[in-house]
Formats: sequence, structure tokens, C-alpha cells
Amino acid sequence: MEQRTSSALQLTAVTGGSGYLGQAVTRRLLELGVPTRIIDTKVPSSDLEGAKFVRCDIREPASVAGALQGVQTVIHLAGLIDIRRCYHPTASREVNVQGTANVLRASRGAGVKRMVYVSTSNVLMEEKECLDIDEETVPPCPCNEYSRTKLEAEAQVLAEVAREDGLLVTVLRPPWIWGPGESNFWVVADNPLPLAVRTGYCNGIYLRNAANVLVHAASQLRDRKSPSHGQALFIKDPTSKSSNGLLHCQLLYRCKVAGRSVPESFDIPFSVLLWAAWLTDLFCSIVWLVFRVHLQRGDGFTQYAIWAGFGHHTFCDRRAREVLGQWPEVSMGQAIQETRSHYFAGDAAWVSSIETVKSGLQATLIIKCTFFLDAQNGTLV
Repeated sequence: MEQRTSSALQLTAVTGGSGYLGQAVTRRLLELGVPTRIIDTKVPSSDLEGAKFVRCDIREPASVAGALQGVQTVIHLAGLIDIRRCYHPTASREVNVQGTANVLRASRGAGVKRMVYVSTSNVLMEEKECLDIDEETVPPCPCNEYSRTKLEAEAQVLAEVAREDGLLVTVLRPPWIWGPGESNFWVVADNPLPLAVRTGYCNGIYLRNAANVLVHAASQLRDRKSPSHGQALFIKDPTSKSSNGLLHCQLLYRCKVAGRSVPESFDIPFSVLLWAAWLTDLFCSIVWLVFRVHLQRGDGFTQYAIWAGFGHHTFCDRRAREVLGQWPEVSMGQAIQETRSHYFAGDAAWVSSIETVKSGLQATLIIKCTFFLDAQNGTLV
């Protein structure tokens, strides 16, 4: 199976290959012996030396065209994914929408055969609870610039199906990606705040599971009759008879990985949180209109983040498993162990991480209470 993947993909470019998910995807490609090219604005980590690095900004068409010469497969990860930064009305559109258009145009010009575009489950999230969402759900009017630009980029990619010279394309929509190197780990694991205002839960996908399915999806795009061609698919961690695939973020990071105790929960009315977020959004909008200044807000102080953090959001990956077939997956137990090993490799790393987080928390108050269920037994732990 691995030999078939390598021969099918040939030279593969990973846009955003120096990022969190991009590095995992690159490592997976190198494991399979796939010639890999990292396209990014920043240099990748030293353990990715087996891949060729090309410095490129996807907002620059000429730069993208040169970077994709000779490439057969593109896994398009590059984008502006920080929801706070996406409140900037031009930056997110330049990167997520125009940048994707540049990659598609350059790919056609360079003779690229296939593309897997990494979108997000957020394109179907609203400022309300969403349960068992699947691909048949009609996308709502996006409630923030991040979801809006990712949905527009999806449409551009899927439009390749109708073009005579179009690429073979698949869009994948991962939820929260967790695991070693996740930027918010210490914010959650070392957070002194109590767990709960409200018990919210959602799906997640472990970093290596996400990388595995992305590479697998690319290998399945053989021709225009491929079942996954032109599809937008939800992906998430595996489920079993004793698991519903749900995680509880705070308990996963703080208890299972970090091995810390959790303060007793307390209740704040959900309506109070929403009103506080609405007032914060209004204030920031006024500052932008009057002074043309964008205020960077913690994720916990926007209306969207309150719904995303404290609401229930679940997605169905049945179609992905039907059209893509089986791909290598890491069990929850192994995923937790790998994550723990990464963050607790030595006492020096522990102390360094703690000091970094404490200094950051002194500078910025971040309230981030995203909740998930334990995927091993499907109940709150």
C-alpha cells in the first residue's frame, strides 16, 4: 500500500509545510518515500531535511508558479488560520481566498495532476449548537471572516471539477487538531481556572491521524472517476463500539496528558458570556470604524468563540470513510502517550515551558475553555 502511495503521488508539494500540520504531513510523505517540496515563507525544522524547501508567499502569483514547477501533487495547507487575525478584513482574504486562487492557477499552468485542500469544520459552524453535521448540510451564512474565507476557498477548489483542464481535487474538513506541538497546550494544561462554565463537547483529530488521512486522500485521486474527486469531506478521530470519537479538551490536556488536578467547576450563565462577547465585538468594531485599528482579542472574548468553546459541535465522517477507504490511524491511548512524551521529555523542557506560559499569561489574559469528551469511553471524565 505504501509503495502504491509513493508511486501515485510522485513529487508532492506541501504549501504551509513548515507549519504545525504541514510538518506532520511532510514527515508522513517522507516516511512513504515520496519526493517532497515544502512551500512556505519560513524555514522548516531541521528534521525535515529530506524535503526540498522553497520560500514562497502564496499571495505572489509569480512566486507560486515557480515553486510548483515539476510537481504532480499539491497538499494545500497554507492559509491564515488564526481566527483573531482573520478579523482583519483584507489579510484573511488575500491569503485564504486569493492565495488559494493563485495556487490553483499555478498548479494548472505547471501541469499538477491533483490537489487536496485542507479546509475546516468551521465552515458549517454557526453561532448556535451543531450536532451530527454531515456533508448534506447546507453551509450557513458564515459568522466570521475565517469561516467565510475558507468556504470561498473551498468553492474555488471544487470548481475544478467543471473545468476541462481542472485538477483532481478533494476538500477535507478537519475539526480541532491536537497532539505534540499544539500551540495552545500549555494555555489549557497550565490554566488555573476551573473547568466549566458549561459542558460543551466536539470532535477532534490527532495530528498524525490528520496527516495520514491527507496523504491517503491524495493517493486516492487517480482519475476523474475516483469517488473522492470533487468531494468535501469531514474527517475526525476514529470511533469504535466503545467510543464515539469525542474529546474533552481541558480534561485531555490537563488531566490525561499533564496529569494535573482540576479545580471544582462553577457556573456562569451562558447568556452573560454572550452579552460580554457581544459588547466586546461592538467595542472593537467601533475602534476599527473610528480609528482604523484592529484590536487583537483573546479567543474567549468573541461571540463566535463563546459558541465554539461552550456549545456542542459534532460532525459525521461516514462519507469520508466510504469514499476514501481505510487509512492508518493512531489509537487514542497511543496518541495520548505520544503527546505526553513530547511535552514531558525532560525536567528542563518542563521548566522552560512553564516559565514561557507564565510570562505569556502575565502579559495577556486568555480564557480558553473548549470542551471535549473522552474518546475511550464516550463519557465526560
